Amino acid sequence: NLVTSFIDGSTIYGETLDRATLLRRNGTGELRVTTNNLLPLNDINAFTFNPLNSNFTYNLAGDIRANENPVLTSIHTIFVREHNRLVRELAMFSPNLTPEQLFQEARRRNIAFIQNIAFNEFLPLI
Repeated sequence: NLVTSFIDGSTIYGETLDRATLLRRNGTGELRVTTNNLLPLNDINAFTFNPLNSNFTYNLAGDIRANENPVLTSIHTIFVREHNRLVRELAMFSPNLTPEQLFQEARRRNIAFIQNIAFNEFLPLI
C-alpha cells in the first residue's frame, strides 16, 4: 500500500515531500486551487490515478486516487478549501507569521479536524 495508514492528512497534503511541494501555492501558505476554487489540474503530469486510462487532465491532490469518483474529489476539495480558509484567518489575526508558519499551523488544525471527524463521528457509528 503506497498510502499511509495514519490519519495524518496525507490525502490532502501528500505522502511525500515532492507531492506536498507540488500542491503548495508559493509564498502564501495556501494550497494550489483553480480560479474557481477547485483542485488544481494536473498539468505537470504528476502521477495520479487515471480511472478511464485516457488523455484527460485530472485534478492534482495529495492522494493519487482523488479522481476515482466525484465524492472523493469533492471531499478533497472541501479540505483544501478549509486549509486555505484557515491560512487567511491566521494571517488576519497573526500578520507576523511567515507563509511557512501559516501553512504548518493551518495544516495542523486541518489534520486535527479530520481526526476529530474520524474518531468522534465515524468510528463510533461502526
